Amino acid sequence: MRFPYRPFKVAGTGAKRTSLVFRPLVPVRLVGPHGAVPLTGLADTGCDDTIVPIAILGSLGVRIEAEDWTTTEGLGGKIDIGFTEVDIELADGTITLRWAAWIGFSTRNKTILGRRGFLSHFAATFDGQGRHTTLFSNKTAPPPVYS
Repeated sequence: MRFPYRPFKVAGTGAKRTSLVFRPLVPVRLVGPHGAVPLTGLADTGCDDTIVPIAILGSLGVRIEAEDWTTTEGLGGKIDIGFTEVDIELADGTITLRWAAWIGFSTRNKTILGRRGFLSHFAATFDGQGRHTTLFSNKTAPPPVYS
């Protein structure tokens, strides 16, 4: 499954400069007992967990138990994350894969496809020059829990 990088304008070197960068963004669908939500996430080998916005929790129909909350710290500082299980669906127009994943929900409005729950189920290449990510299933993903 191959996904093109997407361009973003970012602050460059100097006060008034911007740069164009290309990032490995991958479209997915999260599925819960009450519905599905499409998201586009940054495939990030440096992120331990898969993290999505908590605002979609109600649309999926899942809950986070009190004992499944934690605080973690990354480059963006400390964040509270609540974990629960949902299905992740990945499709490229030819192949569709779907599996159960224990993922984190945070108040940050970003989707990060990290190692646990997502990247650990693939052999991945990140082709900076060709500006695309290729994902090959390593067939370790558990079966989905929601139909």
